Amino acid sequence: MVVLNNVKITGAPGTPDVNSDFLAQPLDTNVWERIASSANGVLQVPTDAAYWVDWTLPALGFGLDASADVASDSWKSPNTAASFDVGGKHRALVRQGDLPGESTGFFRLIKRAFTKLQILLPGEIAAPGTPTGKTGTPVPQAAGTAFDVIVNAVDDDWNLATITTDMISLTTTDPTATLPANRTLSGGTTTFSVTFNDIGSFTVTATDVTDNTKAPVTSAPVTVDW
Repeated sequence: MVVLNNVKITGAPGTPDVNSDFLAQPLDTNVWERIASSANGVLQVPTDAAYWVDWTLPALGFGLDASADVASDSWKSPNTAASFDVGGKHRALVRQGDLPGESTGFFRLIKRAFTKLQILLPGEIAAPGTPTGKTGTPVPQAAGTAFDVIVNAVDDDWNLATITTDMISLTTTDPTATLPANRTLSGGTTTFSVTFNDIGSFTVTATDVTDNTKAPVTSAPVTVDW
């Protein structure tokens, strides 16, 4: 693992010099291309990064919880999308907005039980611990243009349950829609590419093909226009 704050390249024949500062600045996509976001690729550390929290592996199915008071029931899962495995540990980046308290904070690992599915459309953001498990409203889509639909396995409080690998299928109320093949959950989540080919208001339904005891879940309506 290596952390780069600045990269300077000079003297390459036929190539302009490069002097890139990565601290508190967005990535210059005219110079740099992020080719991967996996443990074997490149992770861009956001400018609001606060702390790294790490724990030893294996820890299959466990997720991070945070609270300002260790004795309270206000534990919530911070956004740890920026994370990876290295050197026998899992490293999760906690951002400023996810810190559990101003002066104190506690972290724990908890194994989430997969009890239901969640659908996130463009414009919606996961919000564990809230009544609906998400915030935002679906962004209108254009007919004939693909967009991403995220399906998550979650517990009763809408926290991601990372251990499941169930197979998920999608259906929609647009009979002309272009739908992908069934996909397997990885780390409790998967992303489908969906295209509505008609105009109107449509929904998407996700079904757990592997476990029929899990109820299918239907998205909020999506407006589709030309």
